[in-house]
Amino acid sequence: MRLADIYTFKQSSLAPYTVQGIARAIAPWLPTGADPVQVLGVGCTGVYLSHMVYMHVVPPVYYDTFHYIDMVKTQRTIVADEDHLPFRNNSMHTAVLIHALEHADSPWAMMAEINRLMVSGGRIIVVVPNRVSLWSRVPKVPFSHGQPYTKKQMEQLMHSAGFVPIEHEYALFFPPVQLPFQSKISRICNRLGNTFWRESGGVIIGIYEKQIARRVKQKSLQPKLSALGAKIIPQPKPKVSTKIND
Repeated sequence: MRLADIYTFKQSSLAPYTVQGIARAIAPWLPTGADPVQVLGVGCTGVYLSHMVYMHVVPPVYYDTFHYIDMVKTQRTIVADEDHLPFRNNSMHTAVLIHALEHADSPWAMMAEINRLMVSGGRIIVVVPNRVSLWSRVPKVPFSHGQPYTKKQMEQLMHSAGFVPIEHEYALFFPPVQLPFQSKISRICNRLGNTFWRESGGVIIGIYEKQIARRVKQKSLQPKLSALGAKIIPQPKPKVSTKIND
């Protein structure tokens, strides 16, 4: 997927409803403006995180980055490989991945690198194409490119990279084509889809947390060893006097 393709799609009449559907789904999971946390956006996240201060990473592996970087560039945009991000360990509290994971050469390597950056209990929001939806089959929309996922596949990947699921949301229940009365159709489809066929949404939005490392207290073996030693070690026998009394 190229940034040029995303930019072309954003000029279509379908794009505002796509952005709106995803933005509504991820909004409850984003930190508020008052929270003093470090936020990382990977992929094409500017339209969703424009209301907060965040670090923006554009991986060059799957984007024509140097020709179209101005389309998504912010004051904090950097270009970095997906598995070598230039941030300290345990430095990020929230990460948002959109148009990112499905294009990664090594999804596990990307998520392992994200895990390195996150604090214990840090939250990640991952948006990927839903394998069973129409949105993964129509070439003119961004979510038809890259590797689509099912909910189970997402869970397996995240678990292997050290993340535990909090919630799975779905968005984009309307058809991925431009239709008359698009606003009304999108609103009706989203309402019905959220009620009756949630897992058919165009994208899966996974919310995960980094597993908290807990130190396991080892029970002391000293009392058991002492008790065992008392049974094994023979006690000295009392001395028997051999003196004969006159």
